[in-house]
Amino acid sequence: MKENVVVFSEDEKAVLLKALKDIHFANGQLHEWVKKESLTEEMAKTLPSLIENYFSEAAKVLNYKSHLLEEKEERYVEIRRANQRIRELEEKLGSSRTIDGLGEQLEFLRDKVSKWWNTEGFNHVSEERFTPYGNLRLEFCFMLDHYGMYSKTPVSDKRNREEHIQHLRDMGFDFADFEKSRSEKLDLIDNQNNRTLLTKMLKNRFPSLEIHKWDNRSSHSNRDIFVIWHVDAIIRDLADI
Repeated sequence: MKENVVVFSEDEKAVLLKALKDIHFANGQLHEWVKKESLTEEMAKTLPSLIENYFSEAAKVLNYKSHLLEEKEERYVEIRRANQRIRELEEKLGSSRTIDGLGEQLEFLRDKVSKWWNTEGFNHVSEERFTPYGNLRLEFCFMLDHYGMYSKTPVSDKRNREEHIQHLRDMGFDFADFEKSRSEKLDLIDNQNNRTLLTKMLKNRFPSLEIHKWDNRSSHSNRDIFVIWHVDAIIRDLADI
């Protein structure tokens, strides 16, 4: 027997999807802080309230009656206090005031992405920004010529860069070897092979990553051929980092 499919109005669907997304983000943040043993007592009380509140919104759309919702009605005064705390938390998230430890967490995530790209990729990440929906938007840049520019170990860095570039060549990347104006050929040609390899590299490391835009520029010695300059991408799930 075929089961009936639930049909939502556009407004119901929008409310439900937002509630589920909020649950996912709050739950992911709670999981991350517990995993890293950095959960504060305040957030241990606040995040479950957030999750409960978001679940209640989802349950209303789903027409789900549970013991949790019944208890919520019975302890209305307590929930009202929790909702007030939630509003205060959301105000902090949307204002310049910082939540204890959150700034350090976000900086840690940015640094982790940057260090990976510097080591495994093509050096330098820019324009990092966290969105209101818990995503990380950023640009992966191609600046191998700046590798170790201000290093105190230039000889070692030069050797490491040469080894890394050879590793990237062995992976199949097409460098702009036709460049005559530079002693080292460190640019990537903007072609389908390189785009495919880069997409695979980025998504293997960050499964929820989506590429929004490829930026290129003309090469130094051949204005008809373009090299990759930036990849504008977004990491949807911070847990990937």
